[in-house]
Amino acid sequence: MCADDGFCVQPAIIKRCEETFPEDLFRSQADRLKYKDYVIVGSVFDNRIGLFVQWEKAIQLAYSQVNSNAYGNGIDGQRGIGVILCDAATDEEPFDYGDGITELAGAAEATANWLANDMKVPAIVGVDRSGSTQAAFQAIQSQQVVMVSPSSTSPTLTGLDPASVTDEAPGFLWRTAPPDSFQSKAIAKDMLSVGNGRTTAVTNVAALYLDDAYSVALYEAFLEAFLDNGGTEVVPFAFSEETLAEAVRNAGEANVQEVLVISSDLGQLRSFLNLAADRADYDDKTLFFTEAAATAEVLQGTSDEATNPALLPKIRATRPEPRTRADATFDNFVGAYTDKFPDGGNAEDIFTANAFDAAWVVALGVAWAHYQENEITGLGVARGLRKLSNKDGMTANLGSSSGWSTAQQQFRSGRAININGASGSLDFSLEDEETGADIQIWVVDDVSFEAVKLYTIFEEELSN
Repeated sequence: MCADDGFCVQPAIIKRCEETFPEDLFRSQADRLKYKDYVIVGSVFDNRIGLFVQWEKAIQLAYSQVNSNAYGNGIDGQRGIGVILCDAATDEEPFDYGDGITELAGAAEATANWLANDMKVPAIVGVDRSGSTQAAFQAIQSQQVVMVSPSSTSPTLTGLDPASVTDEAPGFLWRTAPPDSFQSKAIAKDMLSVGNGRTTAVTNVAALYLDDAYSVALYEAFLEAFLDNGGTEVVPFAFSEETLAEAVRNAGEANVQEVLVISSDLGQLRSFLNLAADRADYDDKTLFFTEAAATAEVLQGTSDEATNPALLPKIRATRPEPRTRADATFDNFVGAYTDKFPDGGNAEDIFTANAFDAAWVVALGVAWAHYQENEITGLGVARGLRKLSNKDGMTANLGSSSGWSTAQQQFRSGRAININGASGSLDFSLEDEETGADIQIWVVDDVSFEAVKLYTIFEEELSN
């Protein structure tokens, strides 16, 4: 890193974190000097998963905009933002990191520790899965590094920050996706209702859930909502990667109407569909998935493992309501992503816009710290994140040059703004610093997603 006098010291870059944006951020002494005024942040994603690589590209898009001449060359025309792109995959083929880490949560924890303690980043965009996010955040919580996840939705994460947060003492774990406390109620309500493609209410369910932070918390929230609203039985089957086939068999043999499958692992969801398709006892059962299934990697498969389409017509599933191209902010994001990464996958895939927003949220936190704090630290960035959802403030559309300019003008004067993201309005509550979203029920239509029902964020609807 570079000191105020311009003298730069070669950082000890670990193999997991050799990629950066800009790509020459640490390439040579001259490059390090060129970027000496940049604020360096981190990102942590499992690069084995094509969808997560898209999210990483969305982050690069956001910071390419921040740093561009069209957007005023960074913060106050002086400071760009660079990002260290760390891989949280396990240490196995095709990756060879030499650290022997065999658990995803361990890989996320190790990279977050390095970013916080060695590179002294004020903020990290990530992590991808709730369990990995929890492990990484708890490992660096004492360092006061902001972490903004685009996709970790476990309700458990809400409790990792102090119960009472303020402008002076904010929380450090944020996310641009809503917690599953509302999604669980939407699942229960949909199962117990008739209409929107359901001809019979479901009152007994088998629940297959991965034994991790995301899946366990969502299962427990669903169980309570389902039984409290008229459901009669939930037969649970917790599973690991090694016991998935056994859980599929047990759920198939259970005397239930529907099977709920909860996992954020795309490969496990794909494997479930392939295993269940070979069993006759799934012929009389319907299936319910959560938001992770809303991707072609699950419904179509990959070059390594295709998905058997036999059970696709049986699927109902939830996801936070996605924006459409009719929304100008989302449309601008999709267009910019496609232009920058023409072979970079589908910008409309789940949580890709959330990753873009997470990067911009961090940029805005950094900008607040630049204008209003003595230095750019995690605490200053976190204080800035509490200045993004003022309904009486000026609106700043994320990804637009005018929105970036508006935000900086307001921050110079110490005023809060009201952001509008590509993924949604991102109305962060000042009580728990969570955002919300309406929940969409979707079915599979020719390996695409057809929305059949929308549950609003107002939870009163789910208690009727």
